[in-house]
Amino acid sequence: MIESLVWSGRIVDLALVVLALEVALVAAFGRRLAGRSLLVPVLWNAGAGAGLLLALRAALTGGSTLAVVLPLTLALVCHVGESLGRLKADRP
Repeated sequence: MIESLVWSGRIVDLALVVLALEVALVAAFGRRLAGRSLLVPVLWNAGAGAGLLLALRAALTGGSTLAVVLPLTLALVCHVGESLGRLKADRP
């Protein structure tokens, strides 16, 4: 059962659902809990995570090289966006 969950890519689908729930919770409660909007940094982070997960799904299910590389590129772009946001936030 676990083996078919992994090799079919369904484990990645489950992880993407959990990631989407996390973003929804931050959108709903982030400002109230942190005193500021956390949505933009969380979206960058979720975009990077989703890119990695989609690349993993493509690799597990025998996707083409392009099907692996494109989500990895998305992950890189989102990671750079998040890093730039952190650098900007850390500036005095």
